[in-house]
Amino acid sequence: MDLLTEEITRLPENTQKLLKVAACVGNLFDLGILYRYFQNSPEIIETGIRECIKQGIVIYQESQVSLYPVLQILKKENAEGLDKNKLFEGIMFRFSHDKINQVIVESIFSEQRAEIHKNLAWFLVESDLVSSKQERIQEIANHLVKSQKIINSKEDLEVFNRYLVLAGNLAKLSAAFNTAYNLFSLLKKKITEESWTERKDQCIQIYKSFAESAYFLSKTFEAEDTVQVLLSKLHDRIEIADVYLMQLEVMNAKNDLDGAYKVGLKALKSLNVQFPEKPGIWILTLEFLKMIYYQRGRSPERLKEAKKNQDPYKIETINILTNMLNYGKHSDSKLFVFLFLKLMNITLKEGNSPVSFFGYAGFGSLLFAMTGNLHTALRYWDLGEYVIQIFNADRVKGRYLFGKNMLLDFYRVPFSKLALFSEEAYEKCIQYGDYLWAAFSLIAHSIYQFYSSDNAESYYEILIKDVKRAEQLGYETVYVIAASSDFLIRSLGNPFRPNVIYKDREMSVETFEREILIPNANGTANTWYAVLRGKETYLRGEWEEGLKIFSQFANDLERSRTIFIYSEYRFFKSLHLIRLNEVGKK
Repeated sequence: MDLLTEEITRLPENTQKLLKVAACVGNLFDLGILYRYFQNSPEIIETGIRECIKQGIVIYQESQVSLYPVLQILKKENAEGLDKNKLFEGIMFRFSHDKINQVIVESIFSEQRAEIHKNLAWFLVESDLVSSKQERIQEIANHLVKSQKIINSKEDLEVFNRYLVLAGNLAKLSAAFNTAYNLFSLLKKKITEESWTERKDQCIQIYKSFAESAYFLSKTFEAEDTVQVLLSKLHDRIEIADVYLMQLEVMNAKNDLDGAYKVGLKALKSLNVQFPEKPGIWILTLEFLKMIYYQRGRSPERLKEAKKNQDPYKIETINILTNMLNYGKHSDSKLFVFLFLKLMNITLKEGNSPVSFFGYAGFGSLLFAMTGNLHTALRYWDLGEYVIQIFNADRVKGRYLFGKNMLLDFYRVPFSKLALFSEEAYEKCIQYGDYLWAAFSLIAHSIYQFYSSDNAESYYEILIKDVKRAEQLGYETVYVIAASSDFLIRSLGNPFRPNVIYKDREMSVETFEREILIPNANGTANTWYAVLRGKETYLRGEWEEGLKIFSQFANDLERSRTIFIYSEYRFFKSLHLIRLNEVGKK
């Protein structure tokens, strides 16, 4: 390192200036940003680049552009009138070794380094104002963070906050919660009482995003503390409900269904919405009668012409009720039905909104379950899709595709297409950072592929791919589904029962049930595991063991709304009973 430092200090002063700026850009840098920085002395770049390449300090990243004619253009007398934003874009260089970059950065005095980073940030901001690029946001934020100690003016702080918020949001969108946590933590520390007066909306966003990132990183104490401080600052009912909605979505993603339901009740209370904690049959009947009244005989086609819901409180209520569906699905079937009826009634009474498709589509599925009328169910699902289109609500289209995939497509298309549709739903959810529903779609994909893959080897490859994709979702149930499927594959043709492999941990089926499956408390995961174990015990001739497993998870199995999984359960339970009866007669 000392030798390297000595070699660099022997270079011409202007070349050292160039290297300092290049090192602050990073190990990989382009000619465009260097030209912006030295636009008043472009000859520094021309001579400096030549010297650095000659000394082996910098390497030109080969492209279709010939380097030396470009360097000729950089001579001061030839530099007039150049389009500094475009001419040198994409002409890339890199340091020949990471240590060179490190040595140069460490040799720069702290104040000078901050100044370089600030100038680089401002050049990039200018470019972003001309032509915004998503990949540039993180680069700007990086330079602003490294120059924060000399960012003091109100105007500079506005730029600092704007780009760090943008970078934090992009990090959340790609599930880089560590990065998001660090960025929003920095922003949160800079918030003063004056900030709450001057830019309240931005302060709310920063606190919410920090808490959300902390939740996903299991920094629960920090997240809860931040939420309490934030709620103490708020008085508007929509703002308060929106904080609860963030908590509700995170808790759903982390499979804390009880916690999600309790937060949902708080959110509804903040909007003055009356909601029974445990709706009984009379409440369901009343809600059903309300629906008949509000519908006033309107067909799904007539409902396309319904008024638009302009009440933000009602729209927020629909958002909250939708996020409570996951608890109802796994914990209380009456509540599940009540939530759909409530969603439908708000929409029928108040008019259509971007999230009305939940009520319409859910009601269509309920009708189908009760009457078997697929035609009418399809009309309501079509109505739901129409609502998404007229409100340009593509951000929730993934949820619609997932629901249709699980509840409707099974009856309309060949089974081989279901996996493709679940893949489509996953991609749409990922596009908008809708990680919980992306996880649901991934679970559906893993299950469908079990039945449609050509052989065990190809299915195993799909499981590996799905587990890899699950890493950014933070939803444990995906791993539980994959571990259960993998267990059955390894059981086939194996005279001994294999262990379950969960996240590189190997354990017995009993340990898996006790430490992973039951604490995870997810009805879909329990049902899938029980069905696969039912297959495995049948193939081994362990009839009593199979019936014991079915009995252990009977609550989830009997409530399963995935018809082919429920059919598998009933089929194998019947086989177990028949075989056990035959053995008993002998």
